Amino acid sequence: MNDLLCEKFKQHPFKKMLLETGDVKIIEGNYWHDNLWGNCFCKKCENIKGQNWLGRLIMDIRSQVEQKGNCYRRYS
Repeated sequence: MNDLLCEKFKQHPFKKMLLETGDVKIIEGNYWHDNLWGNCFCKKCENIKGQNWLGRLIMDIRSQVEQKGNCYRRYS
């Protein structure tokens, strides 16, 4: 997933859009009960804190891009 996101955020306009988020926390919000990759906001899941792995990966890539100008792939 990291490698795919890295490829996405190397491209225009996605790289620019990502950097424009500044230091805001990115949460993959959803209503389909995905509390691993995101955080479901439906009534059934209201007491479950999602792990938000997609948001975490995107914020990590944003940090790499801010510091190094690009992200790195973990696998070649």
